[in-house]
Amino acid sequence: MIVLGACLWMLLLGGCVSHPFASLDEWKEIRTKHFIFYSNADKHLSLEIARNLENFRAIVLKLTNIPPFQDSSLRVYIFRNKRSFTPFQPYENVRGFFIQGPNYIAINARAWNFSASSIIYHEFIHYLLSKHPAHFPLWYKEGLAGLFETLEYQNETVKFGIPPNDKWVWLDTEAEWIPMQPLLLDQVDFSENQGFTDARAQSWAIMHYFVFGKEKNFLKLGRYIFLVNHGIPPHQALKDVFDLTPEELLVEVKQYIAQDELGYNAISLTRIDQVSNYQVLPITQVEAKRVLQDLLILVKKFRNRAD
Repeated sequence: MIVLGACLWMLLLGGCVSHPFASLDEWKEIRTKHFIFYSNADKHLSLEIARNLENFRAIVLKLTNIPPFQDSSLRVYIFRNKRSFTPFQPYENVRGFFIQGPNYIAINARAWNFSASSIIYHEFIHYLLSKHPAHFPLWYKEGLAGLFETLEYQNETVKFGIPPNDKWVWLDTEAEWIPMQPLLLDQVDFSENQGFTDARAQSWAIMHYFVFGKEKNFLKLGRYIFLVNHGIPPHQALKDVFDLTPEELLVEVKQYIAQDELGYNAISLTRIDQVSNYQVLPITQVEAKRVLQDLLILVKKFRNRAD
């Protein structure tokens, strides 16, 4: 008689999820100048992600107008694959997330069709925006993070806003666009994208339109955020600044995405201060369980609020 293991049975039924505290001996700690990483991914990949995030931090602070802030020790969890990441997901089909307050980022380092660096770039933008005194609507935060997730830095040149073909083509050929009014009003649940709607992809398209679609649009977007932060309804601020209704904005964005070519910026950045001091430290199973428990408690609170 052949007895199938529990994990194999689960695979036959559609998936296999590990215990949140399985294989604690695989976890390691990496400390850099600005971050603390906890990872059960292999050492080479973990160090690559750590270096990329330090470089990305230096680049973004040069390219944006985020006001000076006191860097806290941002904690980053790197899960080696979907199986180990799933028990910590705040909701399904998420590749990474940022928790404000304790300032934790968690990512699946092997998310399908996405590099670990692009995921962590996306989540770090959420962290930086949380340091800004202004309030940003969800579409703005997701859209800006989407622009930065494809950032490339090589030979002292930063390429920013490179359109990801999967989002671009899908939005142009298959997507059912969400009405703009509820999106502007933060009345769309970004965790419940279904079928042919995707609030994150649409937010990327809106932001790409504002940054690259028309000259001076992005400067005007700052005025829009200012008005919304001072109590002007989003639809009125949109009309005052861009002379568009939400319906007209949706038409413009769809026409923009339908173009054969979309632009991006190539910016000369002569030098960034690259961090070279990385400490890789073994941690005990007790310590690994403690830091994972910290994350799991926060995720469960989020799930309970969502319920």
